Amino acid sequence: MNKSTMIASGVLAILLVAGFWYIDQGEKKPAAATSTAPALVDYTDAEYGLAFAYPESYLLTQEDDASASQWALHYISLMRKVDLPPPVNGEGPPSISVAFFTNKLDKKTLVQWLKTDTLHSNFNTSNGTYASTTVDGREAITYKWSGLYEGVTTAFLYKDTVVSVTVEYLTPGDEIVDAYKKVLDSVQLP
Repeated sequence: MNKSTMIASGVLAILLVAGFWYIDQGEKKPAAATSTAPALVDYTDAEYGLAFAYPESYLLTQEDDASASQWALHYISLMRKVDLPPPVNGEGPPSISVAFFTNKLDKKTLVQWLKTDTLHSNFNTSNGTYASTTVDGREAITYKWSGLYEGVTTAFLYKDTVVSVTVEYLTPGDEIVDAYKKVLDSVQLP
C-alpha cells in the first residue's frame, strides 16, 4: 500500500466515524427543558396599593412602626421559608424589605432623602455613590451599602411617600438577589 492510498484510507475512516456519530446524534432527542424557577405570588399592599410578585419560597410579613408617627413607617419583609424561624436572640437571615416613609412634612427629593435621612436610608454605610434607574416608569435611585450583610437599596417617590426596596445578602450571586430583582421588575403602582 503506497502513501497516497494510506492517507485516503485514513481520511475515509475519519469521515465514516464522523458520519456515524452525526447520525447517532440526530437520533437522540434533546432532553425536555425543566423549569427550576419557583412560582410567583402576587401581592398588593392594602394601604398603599403598590403591587409586586415574589417567589412562593418566601414568607411575606408586614408591620407598622407605631413609634415612627412622624414618618408613619409601613414595612413589608420577605424571608426565605427555609431560613425560618430566625435564631432566638440573634440576627435574622438576609431578607428583602419594602418600606414606606412619609414625606409629607419635609417633601424631600430622592437625593435629599438619600443623603439626609440617615435613620432610614442607610446611605451613610455606602461608598457614597448612587445610580439613577426607574421602577414602574418612575424615577428611582439605587445604591449599594455594607453592614451586617451587604445590601442594595432602590428608592422612589410615590405620592407623599418614599418607598425603599432593599435586599440583604452574603454574596452578590445569592438567590435572594435574583428574588429582589423579580420584586423590583414586577412593581406596579396605581
